Amino acid sequence: MDFPAEDTHQIADDVQAYTIHTDELTVSFDIFSGAGGYTAQVMENDYIPSRQITIPGGMARIEGKTVTVDLLDDVVDVVVSDRSGAESHVYIYSSHPAVQHFSWSKCVPYGGPTKSTIDFGAGEPYRIVYYSDMNAADASMEGSMLKTGALLPGSHWYLIRDCRGTVRKFDLDVRQGYDIEEESLTVQAQAGDRLTFLFKFGKEWKVTEGETGPEMFVYHTDSVHDDFVCDTFVVTVGTETASWTFRDREGHQTALTIEIIR
Repeated sequence: MDFPAEDTHQIADDVQAYTIHTDELTVSFDIFSGAGGYTAQVMENDYIPSRQITIPGGMARIEGKTVTVDLLDDVVDVVVSDRSGAESHVYIYSSHPAVQHFSWSKCVPYGGPTKSTIDFGAGEPYRIVYYSDMNAADASMEGSMLKTGALLPGSHWYLIRDCRGTVRKFDLDVRQGYDIEEESLTVQAQAGDRLTFLFKFGKEWKVTEGETGPEMFVYHTDSVHDDFVCDTFVVTVGTETASWTFRDREGHQTALTIEIIR
């Protein structure tokens, strides 16, 4: 089979590969010759091989000898076949902004829900199509806002689809954190770590012993800074072992020690 294209190269015996460059989201090309009975299929991309997640690169349709492809990615492989079984690949490269790849990641504290504005591709409505683990399942799209529940420390990701079907990956990195549920807690950390501690009992906690300063502070549930679900102690770990004592408005007391990993 023959097609009009910008350049051609041989990729296998009797299989031609054609290349088309465009700045559009929809591309049409004609089949010059072949045995008839044509079909066209856009190959799926291995997006996350470890999870066997593939996403479509586009959608193809044929009218007579004209193939039209709606692009969902910046590089699309279209396989055109005729009734004799002959196949040709047409590679389409698009520079349209709606299909360009980009890197998106956000670091959030442990212990609270998150909100992230999504803006890519052709716009709303956006839809979550895959997520990394069950802890990341508690999420929803509200317009262009990705909302999640409290996530465990570590890396989480979401695959989000725009209104045309283009899919992109969004990474959320949750900083290390711990729950304070008893009268004392000891953890180990490295200097420079940013840790979050959730008070799972009592209310309106304050530091009564230990250092205070710009690198350590208690958020209360009515704080305007972050949407924490309970009182929260945030600290950037120093170079030496440190301890704090906290007391809440009802007289409950708890102690926290952070030991430095050398």
